[in-house]
Amino acid sequence: FFCLLAKDSLSPSYAGLALYKALSISAILSFLVMMRTFLETGMNAVERIHHYTHDIAQENQIVPATMAATLAPDWPRTGLIEFKQYCMRYRP
Repeated sequence: FFCLLAKDSLSPSYAGLALYKALSISAILSFLVMMRTFLETGMNAVERIHHYTHDIAQENQIVPATMAATLAPDWPRTGLIEFKQYCMRYRP
């Protein structure tokens, strides 16, 4: 806009330089916004890791030797699954 107002007192080379700089400032601002977003994302990841490792209460750890004593007597003692009176077929 300034180039049009000062067209009598401004040489064409300076007008071209001013337009070029105006367009490059737009690209620089776009790059700065992108870098700010990357920085915020990275810092948010660090903040989450800190929150998960320090601020969340940990569950009690169950030791396998004491876990067996607290199970119900009818709880399965082996990793076996039995199917009784079960029928299955494939239908295309």
